[in-house]
Amino acid sequence: LAWGYAHPANQRVIDGPATLRRFTGGTPESAPEVYARASPIHHVNAATPATLLLHGAQDQLVLPENTRRLIAALQEASNESGRHQALFLPYAQHGFDYHFNGWGSQVTQAVLRRHLNNYVKAEV
Repeated sequence: LAWGYAHPANQRVIDGPATLRRFTGGTPESAPEVYARASPIHHVNAATPATLLLHGAQDQLVLPENTRRLIAALQEASNESGRHQALFLPYAQHGFDYHFNGWGSQVTQAVLRRHLNNYVKAEV
């Protein structure tokens, strides 16, 4: 969140820093503990479960770099190659999966199904 505060997405679409100030009650400087607790990247370790991140490559609310940074931290902490994956959907915006039968959701469903089959044990 602190990185996102310093590197907002399209300010004409949303004022990211103002939104984060309302959400956290401050800035990264005035409330560093809140930003750390609320940021997924600060909770990454070797025991983090297999993670699939999906991001619209044209997202104007949250920069794709946020996901790139998180996936890099996940992969660095992991002992298993390929356990953490990110998929960037070209031309997709923030809510690309809103339309359940749209192309973004169709791609997401297939990738999610594969991820779950690989990392979630079925109960017998």
